[in-house]
Amino acid sequence: MKKLYYLILIAFALISCDKEISKCGVEDPVEELEWLQGRVNSYEGNGCICGANYYQAIYDNQEVFYSQPNSIYCDFIPEINLYNCEGELIKTINLTDDPDDERPGSPTLIYSCTPSD
Repeated sequence: MKKLYYLILIAFALISCDKEISKCGVEDPVEELEWLQGRVNSYEGNGCICGANYYQAIYDNQEVFYSQPNSIYCDFIPEINLYNCEGELIKTINLTDDPDDERPGSPTLIYSCTPSD
């Protein structure tokens, strides 16, 4: 009986690890969050002239999304805008003034657009 209990416990653990669901309740934020998909489409619509990386991270105990340019060809404002799951701006961080500990923790790259030469 004890072995059966452990077997069932292991089975539940394996089943729950199949796909990671974000705190926003989606598996693929770029495809499933309409506002984020719109932003990605705008980069692709202009041919990724300046390029961009979109990240998913944790800031102040909530899931956030932000972008940063990934090209040396375009000037950019040294700040990042943090958006919540609904696409609402929750904070702007100036990268030249704010210390590193103000930046979101554990960023995960969820989209990359690189300009073609």
